[in-house]
Amino acid sequence: MGSRRAGTRYGALACLGLACACAPSAYQCQDDTSCPTGQCEASGFCSFPDPACDSGRRYGEFAGGGLSGACVAEDPPDTETDQPGEVTTDVSTSTAPGVEVSTSTGMTGPSADTSSSSSEDTGSTTVCPDDWWDCAWTRRQRVDIESIPLEEPVSQLPIPVSLDAEILDDPSLTVVSSDGELLPWERDDEVLWVAADVAPELALQVWAYAGNPAPPLTPRSPKVWDPSFAAVWHLSSGEDSTGSNDAAPSNTVTFDDGYFARAGVLDGMEARFDVPASMPLADLRDEGFTVEVRIDPDDAASTGFRRIVDKSDDAVATLGWSILLVGEPPTFRLQMDYGLDMQERQITSMPFELRGWAHLVVLSRPEDQPEFWLNGQQLSTSVQSAGLGVPSPDVMQPLTIGAPSASESSSRFFHGAVDELRISRGIRSPSWITSTYTVGLPDTVHVEAVEDLDE
Repeated sequence: MGSRRAGTRYGALACLGLACACAPSAYQCQDDTSCPTGQCEASGFCSFPDPACDSGRRYGEFAGGGLSGACVAEDPPDTETDQPGEVTTDVSTSTAPGVEVSTSTGMTGPSADTSSSSSEDTGSTTVCPDDWWDCAWTRRQRVDIESIPLEEPVSQLPIPVSLDAEILDDPSLTVVSSDGELLPWERDDEVLWVAADVAPELALQVWAYAGNPAPPLTPRSPKVWDPSFAAVWHLSSGEDSTGSNDAAPSNTVTFDDGYFARAGVLDGMEARFDVPASMPLADLRDEGFTVEVRIDPDDAASTGFRRIVDKSDDAVATLGWSILLVGEPPTFRLQMDYGLDMQERQITSMPFELRGWAHLVVLSRPEDQPEFWLNGQQLSTSVQSAGLGVPSPDVMQPLTIGAPSASESSSRFFHGAVDELRISRGIRSPSWITSTYTVGLPDTVHVEAVEDLDE
C-alpha cells in the first residue's frame, strides 16, 4: 500500500508542477507540503481554507472516499476503521547481535508515530537469553571436557570433538569458550579439532554454535596448530595442516576408520607416505623436537624393524633420525636411531605389550637423549649403540611415514594403521603429553544434545 501511495502522489505532483492535462481521480497527501496553500488532513486528503465550513476547511476536488468538496468534520474520522490514508506496517529490526525486535505499528495519517513499540504496546520483543552467546546463531551443542591431572597449564591444547551433523556441516559453525571468546578449530572428516587452554584439575566447557543464515566473514585466528608445530598429519589424507609438508601416499596406502577419524593403513610391504625435504623439518635435532602419533600395529605382521617415521639416509644412518617399532606382536620396543658420520647411535625402550591403538610420544633432546612415552606413561630406556662421530645437516633429506627413506627390505615397513602424526619443535612438557593422551580417551570429552533457540 505504501508503494502505491508513493506512485499516486508522484503522478499528482507532476500534474500540478507542469499544469498537464492529467486528472487523477483521487490524490493522497503525506504532509502539509503535499497540499499547496492547504493542509493534509488525518484522512490523507488535502483541505483548503473555507469560512463557510464550521471547521474552516473544505476538502479539495481530488479528495477521495466521497470527501471531494465536503467540509472537514470538526471531529477526526474513526481511526479504528480502514480510512483512506491508514497504513499498517510490520517492522522487524535487529538492534544488536542476538537481539531481535519485531513490532507491528499502526500509522494513521501523516502525524503517526513510526517508532518501534514495546511488548506492552502493539508489538513484541524477543531478547537473547543470558546464557546464549549470540541469538543470530539459533542452534548449539555444549562440549564438556573433564578435568585433567596436570602439573602446569597447557595452552592451545587440540581437543577432538564429535558434533552432530546438523552442527558440524553448518557453514556458520562457530566455537566459543564459556566466557564467549572465539576458539580456533579445524575439521578432519567427522572430527573437529578445537584449540583451548586447559588448567590443572579444572573442567572445561566450550560451545559449538550454528544456524546463522548470514554469519560474518570473520577468519578464525589463531590457528589450532600453534607455530611450535612443524607438521601435523591427520592421515585421513596426506595434507599437512601447517601447510608446509604435504605427504604423498603411495598407491598401496588405503584409508579406513582410525582412532579419531580416518587413518592411513599400511601393508608392511610397499605402502608409505613420502614428504619432500623442507626447512620446517630440517635439523630438528639441533634444538630438540617431539613426535606424537597414534598407531595400531597389525597382529599378523612379521618380526622386524618397522619404521614409523624416518628422516635418515640409510639403514645404518650417517645423517638424520628414525623412529621404529621393534619386536614380535604383541611384545614390542620403541627404538630411535640417530645418524652420525662414523657410527649410528641407537636407543631403545623397555619391552611392552601392545594390542590395539596406542598413543606414542618421543622426545628427542639436542644431545640425542630421547624419552619414550606410551599411553601417558614414560618408559625406561637403554643404549644399544652409543654411536661415533657428529651429526650432519639433514636439510636435504626427505621424510617418510611408515617406511625407510631408502627402501631396504619389507621387514622395515610399518604394518598397520597410523593416525594423528605431529612433529613439534622443542621438547613438550609432561603436562602436554598427559593432556594430549587424556583428551583422546572416550570418557574425557562429552558432547550434549543439540539445543534450538526457539524451543
